[in-house]
Amino acid sequence: MSIDAAVVSLLVSVSVRVAAVAALAWVVLFVCRVRRADVRHAVWSLVLAAMLAAPLLVWFAPSLTLRVGHPAAAPDAIPSRQVPLVVSATVPDSPLALPSSPVSERLQWNWQFMLCALYAAGALIMLGRLVCGYAMARWLIRSSKAIDKPFTTGIRVAECGCITVPVTIGWARPRILLPAGWHEWGEGKLRAVLAHESTHVRRGDYLVGLLASLNRGLYWFHPLAWWLERALIASAEQACDDEAIVLTGNREQYAGALLDMAAAVRAGRGRLVWEAMAMARPNQVRHRIELVLDETRGLAPGLSKARWAALVLACVPLVYGAATVRFAQPEPQKPEVILQGAYLQNLVAGNKLTAAQVEEIEAHLRTDPEDLEARAKVVAYYFLNAIRQPRLNHILWLIEHHPENEVSCLYSMAILPRKSVLNDEADFERAQTLWREQVRRHADSPQVLSNAADFFSSTGSDLELAIELYKRSRESSKPPATYLTGQKLTSLYSRILIATLMTSDTVTNLSFGNLSIKDPFRNPALAEKIRQEVESGSDTSLLMGVASTLRNIAGPAALYPAGRPHPLFREEHPELAPVFEYGDRLWKRAEDLGLIRKILPPGTRILLPTAPRNVSPAPVPKTAEPASKPMRIRVGGNVQQAMLAKRVEPVYPPAAVEAQVTGVVTLSVILSTEGKVQQIQAMDGHPVLVPAAMEAVKQWEYKPTLLNGKPVEVTTTIEVRF
Repeated sequence: MSIDAAVVSLLVSVSVRVAAVAALAWVVLFVCRVRRADVRHAVWSLVLAAMLAAPLLVWFAPSLTLRVGHPAAAPDAIPSRQVPLVVSATVPDSPLALPSSPVSERLQWNWQFMLCALYAAGALIMLGRLVCGYAMARWLIRSSKAIDKPFTTGIRVAECGCITVPVTIGWARPRILLPAGWHEWGEGKLRAVLAHESTHVRRGDYLVGLLASLNRGLYWFHPLAWWLERALIASAEQACDDEAIVLTGNREQYAGALLDMAAAVRAGRGRLVWEAMAMARPNQVRHRIELVLDETRGLAPGLSKARWAALVLACVPLVYGAATVRFAQPEPQKPEVILQGAYLQNLVAGNKLTAAQVEEIEAHLRTDPEDLEARAKVVAYYFLNAIRQPRLNHILWLIEHHPENEVSCLYSMAILPRKSVLNDEADFERAQTLWREQVRRHADSPQVLSNAADFFSSTGSDLELAIELYKRSRESSKPPATYLTGQKLTSLYSRILIATLMTSDTVTNLSFGNLSIKDPFRNPALAEKIRQEVESGSDTSLLMGVASTLRNIAGPAALYPAGRPHPLFREEHPELAPVFEYGDRLWKRAEDLGLIRKILPPGTRILLPTAPRNVSPAPVPKTAEPASKPMRIRVGGNVQQAMLAKRVEPVYPPAAVEAQVTGVVTLSVILSTEGKVQQIQAMDGHPVLVPAAMEAVKQWEYKPTLLNGKPVEVTTTIEVRF
């Protein structure tokens, strides 16, 4: 936060808080029917102290956070942001990159800066006025002449010809100034004046008035500061009047002294010193005389130290709480994000590197080239910052030296067969040559074969080789690698069949990205071979996998209830009719082979066998589920899609845009009973797209899923398409 924004925020926060404290003080005084001027003056003095101390408390004191309301939901209009991947993919020497202008940045004005400048100007004017008044008060002291006559007040008394009414100046070393002509006053009037002014000194009213003027200068924009200064002056004068009457014992004589002072001000047309405590102020004299002559009103001798201490102790926690309390809505429960695989973790770590750190890692790799984790981080840094050649050198080194590593496979898949900001066609051909060489050298390694197949299948550069490598890897590997390789082969078969069976030129937003006539996966000859292999039923897992995928393009491999595909999606995409028809055909083939149970026609009832008569069924013990742990069920992606209530679209990562990376990210999520995402795990997808997909999906909300009328947790699969 900039300095001007911090100042504006502080002033707004303090203004609201002190207004609340003052309002509470006024309510207490009103409810308790407090009429004593000394008590009211003490309360407003504490409010003044709170107003002056509030900025320090708000800024430095530990905050007291109060959680109120329900967790705030993110508005739909705000797009998801990539966290922690904040990608910078600016192309060097790009004609679109405009140089930043330091001059324009320095001259960039905003409303917060204007408010700060306005506040500073007003504060300087008001504080300058305060300094001038203080300087005038000190000049009056220097121009005064001490009075040799002894007085019983114990306070120095001097005569000054520049004033028309008595004033008290100073706090540590106070002095009472009497106007010229005080010799002509009667004994009663002089006694009343000295009693009043000495009471000001004993109460410390000069210091309170000085602080009130300082507060008005700092908060010149706040009406409370102006009102507070006037209220303190009025209550101080009334409190001094009450104590002076007690000391003199004559109400009429004291009222006459006040009237004489007011007449002297009017006749002399003099101007009272701002920062001095004057006995008579023309706008207050009438009210003060009425109070002095009101014999029904009780007079108080002043607050004792014990009562002052009680007031302070009562106000300190209130002021501290008002200054430091923060009202905040409970933070929404953040879903647990699982970064699957070392590659994605290195990608996030590489984004946090600086140029200096990258140079240190490069120097380290020259001495220890086998540090694959460090190498993966610098490759991620180069990729996210569009630095071409060092990135390619590292990826080719990984293919050549560690073809079995997951990082080598996934990084090489980011080398595209077309020219981009990160590589050209020659770089892709070199990567292909290296992978073919690794296949020849590691013909018995299932992991190398699978990684090479991933590379060739990701771009469609050599689909027949990719199929052959998947099959070889599947035959030589052990579970669970066999199952995973089978899934990859199923996905590739389905992708080729969909691209070949499509009737329209281009289909967007499907599980397999953008498919067009020029798509390398559109291969009629290869598709015919795949159809013969799948329809033969020799590989039942392939038959089931391809059938399920083609019938459920809009969602994951999980089927619609009872094996029925999503009907709504079929109606919305008639161009996919050949794909769905062929999927249904394969599904029927699986039913005929007895691989799956045939779906009964709607309305068919299954009669369960009845128990023999006169035989009581054996009691089945029931194990009650813990009340604290809700039931969790698995729901297919197509079914759960219909329950989606709030969807936040993902932000396409800039690095993926530059590299022209497209694809689908498959996420496994767990939904709470309220329909909110509470756990996300990346299952499949290009690693540079995964963080953006996770950031968007964790903001999705679903309608609660009910089972027997009770909400349950749901495990489902979501596919995000880029």
